[in-house]
Amino acid sequence: MNTEIAIRKSVPELVREWNLGVHELKRGIEMLQQAQERFKCFDSRGTGYYLDFFNHDDYSLDFDPKVKRLKAKAWRYLASRAEIRKVMSLSRCKELEAQLENPDSLPDITVDNVLGWLQSLDERAGVYLQEAAVEVFEWLRPRRQHYKANSTFKVGAKVILSYCVSRNYRGFGYRIVYERENQIRALDNVFHLLDGKGLSKSRNGGLYDAIDASDDGRGESEYFKFKCFRNQNLHLQFKRLDLVEKLNQFGGGGLPQSERGE
Repeated sequence: MNTEIAIRKSVPELVREWNLGVHELKRGIEMLQQAQERFKCFDSRGTGYYLDFFNHDDYSLDFDPKVKRLKAKAWRYLASRAEIRKVMSLSRCKELEAQLENPDSLPDITVDNVLGWLQSLDERAGVYLQEAAVEVFEWLRPRRQHYKANSTFKVGAKVILSYCVSRNYRGFGYRIVYERENQIRALDNVFHLLDGKGLSKSRNGGLYDAIDASDDGRGESEYFKFKCFRNQNLHLQFKRLDLVEKLNQFGGGGLPQSERGE
């Protein structure tokens, strides 16, 4: 057995390397903390949690994959700040989500890239409104619908939406079922946009908030009167028929032609 100790540095050299390592580690941690503070501006809550250097699936010190992950989180924050999901159709939102989940498809975060992206969103706002309006239009006039209040060809003054609400957890009132939350938000935002008021100030929209706040499942918001039922149906009455007509024009391609059936 070879019992020779494989130490190639003298004791003074080892102590020096140790002291330098401790110093650099301390400085490195301080610099990481400073960088973490800067990244907090990309977190709407200001905690920096989502842009943390080390999380449950990333404990490495590899620079490139870490920056790639942080870049994806930063673009997600920018998309949230731009509130682009509010004006996009649900299908467009899915495309955006797929892009945000693939860091390799995302451009670097530069002034030119961010401003160019915002400009492209502004230029396509009309297209996004058209797509969102068509999607809402299709949802409000479901085919093979047996409720008399609903029209197969165009949206009327009232509509009945199936599987849309359920009894609230607190024992009274109602809530929007999870599968319909995005559609309710889209409905509210489309009416705001058709009214020329921009996006809803509320994260979920006035209709969502009014239903959630109602103790008996009845009430109204800026554009809708509603009544919730135990069979999970939501009865909506539109307060602005001029906006309903605009929605029909968007969604039905200008309608007539026998009110644009198929």
